[in-house]
Amino acid sequence: MEYISKSNIAKIVGNTLVNASTTERCKKIISWSWEMLGSILIMMGSPLSVKGLDSDDDCKDKITAKETEKEFTLVLDLDETLIHSEMERTSFLDEEIIVKIGNTIEKYYVKIRPFARDFLKALSKYFELVIFTAALKEYADKVIDYLDPSGFIKRRFYRDSCTKKDGVFYKDLTKVNSNLEKTFIIDNSLSGMSLNPQNGILVKSWYDDLKDQELKIYDAMLKKNVKPKENIVQCIKQMKRKYPKNILN
Repeated sequence: MEYISKSNIAKIVGNTLVNASTTERCKKIISWSWEMLGSILIMMGSPLSVKGLDSDDDCKDKITAKETEKEFTLVLDLDETLIHSEMERTSFLDEEIIVKIGNTIEKYYVKIRPFARDFLKALSKYFELVIFTAALKEYADKVIDYLDPSGFIKRRFYRDSCTKKDGVFYKDLTKVNSNLEKTFIIDNSLSGMSLNPQNGILVKSWYDDLKDQELKIYDAMLKKNVKPKENIVQCIKQMKRKYPKNILN
């Protein structure tokens, strides 16, 4: 029988753990195995460090990097889609936002649409979330920071990214993602999505209805009907046929 040295045992076990850590998901057994390897090496008088796997934090980093790759990009409008704001305070509006634009300081009072935060949290697991608004950056950033303190929204596009024609601001989705088969927008304005109408889903404008459930409904529809490896345009067509009462356009 061939003799296996201490260093070879450590190398074999260590390489096994390193290879396991690069798989899509690391099992709890890896951490247990690492502890066992440490105990064995201590008894054998060998060093505890195995090159390539210093701790199970390496494993966690690989899982995070893998799972944050999203196939689809979901672009969301801001005002009247996720929130409503006014410059005059009422008992209905919650948060005061102070916005400085040049030398001017303005106050806005904001209310978040029902289920909006749950909507962002739930769909961030499936899509890259992006805000595309016709509002100015100074205002939008303050509102988004209040709406999304957890940072589920990964990118932001403002008025300066819109295409302006005859006083109307249009949103060109190719500025967000050149692959329109994997990019879509939810907006309360048809004009806002008219440059890429086949990639748009219209949502009812929201102002003050605390019983509103549009985002809860859209959350369920998207998770059920947007399938991996499919063209999002075809998914939207199917949803419009399937839910004519829920999708307005």
